[in-house]
Amino acid sequence: MKFDFTDCFGQNILKVQITVLLRIGGLIYMANGSLSSEVVTRTLVLQGEDRDPARRGNKKIVARSKCRFTCPDSETLERCVEHIKASDEHLRNRPEEMMLWDWASTYVERTGNEANGGGVVILGVAWYDEAFFEANRDAYLNLSHLSKYLTIGLTNGTISVTHWKFVGSGSV
Repeated sequence: MKFDFTDCFGQNILKVQITVLLRIGGLIYMANGSLSSEVVTRTLVLQGEDRDPARRGNKKIVARSKCRFTCPDSETLERCVEHIKASDEHLRNRPEEMMLWDWASTYVERTGNEANGGGVVILGVAWYDEAFFEANRDAYLNLSHLSKYLTIGLTNGTISVTHWKFVGSGSV
């Protein structure tokens, strides 16, 4: 199925294709008629605010971001995870009044078919202040972040970030 959407900021038209997956006898059958035996393994590598109620406290989440870093090999993947761990340690040492955002849990996804032991590192961000979110949601594009990506070994096209805002009384 294909749907067209305007994103939550009213800026872009998104084209989304939804594929229904059914597991039948060890194979994954996709609604578009193709077969795949690929199974994704997701491993928790860093616990974030979504798994630690004390860390979030009574803050209300106003938006979330999901960052995906596709790592071509195990060395890049390890550097990516280590940079996120160091950033998390730095982040947690901030004064409480500066806690306008926090990391959600970080995962590594692998199918077992990756060349050279690579995979995808998935990092979530919880935003607690809407104005701060609006001002900083694209921080991943600043020179400091771009420099870190090069140090890690991530190249153009290997990073994707999706943002969404909570409306009404809902938050997760």
